[in-house]
Amino acid sequence: MKQRIAATMLIALLPLSLAACGGQKSDSASTTPSAQASTSAAAPTQAAPASSDESTADACMKLAAPMTEAASTIAEASQQVTTDPQKAVEAWQALTDAYKSASGSISNADVKKTVDDLAKDAQAVTDQIKAVYVDNDLSKLAEYTTAVQNMSTHQETLNKLCNVDK
Repeated sequence: MKQRIAATMLIALLPLSLAACGGQKSDSASTTPSAQASTSAAAPTQAAPASSDESTADACMKLAAPMTEAASTIAEASQQVTTDPQKAVEAWQALTDAYKSASGSISNADVKKTVDDLAKDAQAVTDQIKAVYVDNDLSKLAEYTTAVQNMSTHQETLNKLCNVDK
């Protein structure tokens, strides 16, 4: 039971880190870049390819809207992880998909690598939430904890790249 409580707390705290990524940038962004970011996330095949000399700031701006929306969804779902674990799995899958979609519109090598790492981490967290909470396989709790720690590390890297902490 203590492990489930710890896992629930980890799920609840991670969205705060994710919200920090999008929240800072969207406050300083004009409506046009935010609209472009959500358009890119919604239809990556229609987005024009980003130039190879994309600045870190421009790449981070593309993440603001989709990541803020995904973090909000996860924050809501994390409150219900024990009562409706499937909703949490779906929210985390949406986050994974948002990272993958955003990555498709980013050409800045540093930001793209970190976003790709976060997409892999988010998928791992999604899979482990499903295992622990939907399938009730507590043997996967250590893997879940590792996935959350990896995601947190990569999120810190993205926050530094995007100057979120400043």
